Amino acid sequence: MLNNFPPVGQLKFANDEADPIAGWSTGRPFQADVRYAAMLFSIVSQHWAAIVEGNELGRRLQFLSHDNAFLSYYPYVFEQRTLFARFQMNLTTPPHVQFITKPVFSALGMLANLAPFAGPTQFLKGNISYVLSADKHLKYVCLVASRSNDSFPMWEKRSYFKLTIPDDMVRGDRSHTVIMHRISYLIEAIQDRRNDPYRLWQLQGMPPFPTTEQLAAMRAVQLPNVLHAATRVVEFGNASNGTEITLSLRGPWIVSVRLCSEDYTPPGRVGNVRVRTVYRDEVIIHWHMSMGVKRQNRYVTRINITCGVKHN
Repeated sequence: MLNNFPPVGQLKFANDEADPIAGWSTGRPFQADVRYAAMLFSIVSQHWAAIVEGNELGRRLQFLSHDNAFLSYYPYVFEQRTLFARFQMNLTTPPHVQFITKPVFSALGMLANLAPFAGPTQFLKGNISYVLSADKHLKYVCLVASRSNDSFPMWEKRSYFKLTIPDDMVRGDRSHTVIMHRISYLIEAIQDRRNDPYRLWQLQGMPPFPTTEQLAAMRAVQLPNVLHAATRVVEFGNASNGTEITLSLRGPWIVSVRLCSEDYTPPGRVGNVRVRTVYRDEVIIHWHMSMGVKRQNRYVTRINITCGVKHN
């Protein structure tokens, strides 16, 4: 086609069907757990690599999306290609719906934490990739890394992911060569079997109408776990090896590392708060938050985090 119609090769395009397998309603076990979440990150990071490298594909690619905004139904509430497991509680009066977050939704949230300026995707041995990002003034830095084996199980489950974070990576409003500055960091992860409400639902007997206690148990494991959180004082201008952190992770996994300066602009005002009744004593609360001026993504290569990994 390109030989007959060369101008087509100059058109911009989008990949709005980035999932590798067609048929959202077909139940597949890997779509229920962390494997699908890690696969989504892998697909996004590969597309981002093409954009940053500026190859023929990346120069014309505008965006991508995964066609997974569907509502699941029993008995494939977790296994269908969706972001949430939906339980239609038809035996209650009145009938209502309960949702459980799947790991793939958490993966989207972790990607959303990336800062406006992102570097190229880095690929390590063992099917590990990561993206490092920062804001314009280096007051906020975020790294998201993942180990994926697509839809297949992993023979080497345990990974030891080592990070070395330079002390001067996150900066504050400093006007002197040497200054004391406070930095906070937060490390979160989703891991195989640890953040797996689908496995827990199976152990519960796969009930079509989970009890309040069963829903609470699934929600206790549905979101990322906090692995490390700390605040430390850094003295700029003095030689330092930085902060070393070693994470023991069960694959497949996705990990998010966020560092923030004490001078980073705090979140804006909360507004438009809405409370909606779900059922009896359950409510869901929505709100909007002002996040300041929105900036477009750019590339950044002047910051660095050293990563190493081994498996067993």
